[in-house]
Amino acid sequence: MIAARPFHLIRIAAAAAFFLLAQRIPFAFQAQVPLPKEANSAVQLMLGWEKQSAAGAKVEARELRRTPGEEGTGVAYRFVVTGVPADQLYTLMVWEPGTDTGEVPIGYSLRLTPNGLICGMEGNCTPTCVAGMNCGILNEPLDPVIVAAKGERRFLSLVSNDGKSRVSFFVTPFPITAAAQGCNLNVIRAARSSLAVIQGDGFAPAEDLDISNSSYGEPHSSVVRTDSQGHFDFAVLPFVAGKRNGVTRLTAKGKRCAPSVQFEWGVDAMKLQ
Repeated sequence: MIAARPFHLIRIAAAAAFFLLAQRIPFAFQAQVPLPKEANSAVQLMLGWEKQSAAGAKVEARELRRTPGEEGTGVAYRFVVTGVPADQLYTLMVWEPGTDTGEVPIGYSLRLTPNGLICGMEGNCTPTCVAGMNCGILNEPLDPVIVAAKGERRFLSLVSNDGKSRVSFFVTPFPITAAAQGCNLNVIRAARSSLAVIQGDGFAPAEDLDISNSSYGEPHSSVVRTDSQGHFDFAVLPFVAGKRNGVTRLTAKGKRCAPSVQFEWGVDAMKLQ
């Protein structure tokens, strides 16, 4: 068996976009206060990311190992792809909420094996490969090593070079979650913003929930209605005047459960783990 050679997927700074993001996908969510236009667009795309995939296309992300390092703990994944043609070459893209570069390529001229592994095509790489991008090694799985902050979701897409096939997926190496009486909360963070999206599951269908959250003793309350599956998405931009950092604690109270979750916000909140 040939050993896999991972590449590192770290925070992308200024970089040329391979192409602009696919058209924004309308997605219903609720917010503590009306969000700025940019934040609203980011939330829509974060929540609807996988809906950009071709019908039947999906990626299973299998965690391989965790390795501490100077840039944070790297989490290695192996991606298994189904539902897209195996006779095409692909580009692996990453998108980071809060940036205006669109999607940025991190892996060129990739192919799929019969069992769905993403592998390199040695000798068939574009000459524009630069530091931070990878063409892969022939017949070796391309196993990204991803670093992230708590709650940070990493958004990826595999796009065929002919532009006809696409599968979008995500990983969250260090999730922020909470559970109580069968109900669950999950916090999605954006690296370049205080924006947080809280997702709830396990509540009663079409139930009105009392949402309360506070930071530095400054309380806020809202009413959120779950969908027919007992799910909700709730966006917040935590901020307290005169404070650079803080911790927000949020509770979603329904008829049979009231889970609480907390997360940090501010200039120092999104530290790599």
